Amino acid sequence: MKAGNPPSLKGVIWISSGLFALVHIGNFGGVDWGQYFYLIPFLVLAQFLVGLVLSFIRLQHGMLWAMLFHGTYNACLVIPAVLFGGLE
Repeated sequence: MKAGNPPSLKGVIWISSGLFALVHIGNFGGVDWGQYFYLIPFLVLAQFLVGLVLSFIRLQHGMLWAMLFHGTYNACLVIPAVLFGGLE
């Protein structure tokens, strides 16, 4: 019995980046998604692109470097928001 074809790497990267973006939809708290559902693709575009970058880093340099990049990226966004009162 054939085990089947393994999924294509490109497909896995696109799907995982899409899931990464959707998981981060919670970053936009307070948005009425019923009224503004059509904005979801635009709001998560940055997270989708970061997912692609993280996939590249993971494949080229390993999981640790992808995790360090993710933490550094988050810190670059969160630290100024905390310092200047942008987070509640």
